[in-house]
Amino acid sequence: MRHLRERDGGRCAYTERLLKPEECSIEHVVPRSKGGATEWKNVVPANKRINNIRGNRLLKEAGLTLKIQPKVPGAKPFHESLNSRLKFPEWEFFVKK
Repeated sequence: MRHLRERDGGRCAYTERLLKPEECSIEHVVPRSKGGATEWKNVVPANKRINNIRGNRLLKEAGLTLKIQPKVPGAKPFHESLNSRLKFPEWEFFVKK
């Protein structure tokens, strides 16, 4: 879930409102009950209330529209992912760009 929230800036795909972690759920664009897979292009973060209201209906059936489209996230450069969790400051020279 953390990576999904990171990909979409922690925003609800329907309202674009910034969600607290406890308000957020994984929403399948095509519901799993209708053959949708749990993969980057089929999942978005959504407010739990909206997800519960939608149930297993298709977006059109539920009268909903995505404001944030699902996508495969781009890869972060190696140094960027390390800098956020660098444990030894003396390594900074080697991982900084």
